[in-house]
Amino acid sequence: MKNTTTRREWREQYVNQFLQNIGLQRSLFSAPTLQHLDEWARQENLVMNQPSANWDNTILNLCRAAESELAARLGSISDLGFFRSPKALGKKANLLSRLMLSPSTKQQLNSYGINTGFVSSTLVQTLQKLAVLRREPAHGGMAIRSASQNDAKEARCLVGDIFRGIVVSSGP
Repeated sequence: MKNTTTRREWREQYVNQFLQNIGLQRSLFSAPTLQHLDEWARQENLVMNQPSANWDNTILNLCRAAESELAARLGSISDLGFFRSPKALGKKANLLSRLMLSPSTKQQLNSYGINTGFVSSTLVQTLQKLAVLRREPAHGGMAIRSASQNDAKEARCLVGDIFRGIVVSSGP
């Protein structure tokens, strides 16, 4: 039991440090997002302690955390409801890139403290980059190579950018 508590505390500290490094607090996130971040920390620890393991699951859990928070923050806005769908990140980026934000959507985003330029431009590019990292092996498919530690670091930066862009204390 003590081992379980120690691991849980380590994961919580690891997630808190990640969020602190991007200037955010745990209390700003939805419960499902925090669950995915906890699983991400567990996978990171596993890979760090077993070098033969690969980084695919760490990337997958970071992507799930981003998807969860996007659904919670943006999915309630009618034009952006597709963020609540199970579509892949690349498809969501494609949908977002073709969307002209309506004045009411812009107003809602602004009222949540979310920059409309971030949503219509930066978020599209970030999701596209993240979609490249979240490839078939993360879903149980076959691949020529596994994800690397550098891929995981890039995913961490991209998810941090997404969180900084959509998680604000005055949000929904």
